[in-house]
Amino acid sequence: GRRRRDPEETLRKAAAATHYFPARWAGRAHAPAVRREVARLFPPKAALLGTELASLLFAPLILGVSLPRCAQRVVDFIESRTAETEGLGAVCAYGLFEFDKHGDPAYAAPAARGGGARGEGCREGKLEKSFVSFQAMHPDWDAGAAGRSLLGAVARFQQRSLQAQAQAQAQQALLAGSQGPAATAAAAHWGGHAPPAAG
Repeated sequence: GRRRRDPEETLRKAAAATHYFPARWAGRAHAPAVRREVARLFPPKAALLGTELASLLFAPLILGVSLPRCAQRVVDFIESRTAETEGLGAVCAYGLFEFDKHGDPAYAAPAARGGGARGEGCREGKLEKSFVSFQAMHPDWDAGAAGRSLLGAVARFQQRSLQAQAQAQAQQALLAGSQGPAATAAAAHWGGHAPPAAG
């Protein structure tokens, strides 16, 4: 017969490929709100083709009408996010990995100094994720003190996650081994934890 897909597993595979997994999705792949959000992120190919064809017609019209009004804001944004670096010249400020200016403290970056403009920081740990990816691709690159601190925090988080997973598996195995199939079903239902005491 046809095998049913586990939405949690499918969402984990998509997250592994895209490196995008908001905390609000955890354990909720079956929820209609999460499904709608994922569907908006990954539209059908026919819809993408229609959008591309429509953009060929409408983009020149929209740019001709709206670009003159917002061009200065675009230039201001680029100027405010550009940094002069010795040996490199003008680069995107985010590419310097200045966690104290642009980092997200929720993703183990140092807290902002408070001197940056509102909205200057990256959201959902994008700078931190980019940094970890860059460091993985260039292991000999010197990450600096802030980068080493972030890598240490990531390693500690990974270690805690692995320990928690191993502990949950050990508890589940202990319950399964000591009380038979009924305990295995209860352990699966209660996530490896003992069910609440009756009465």
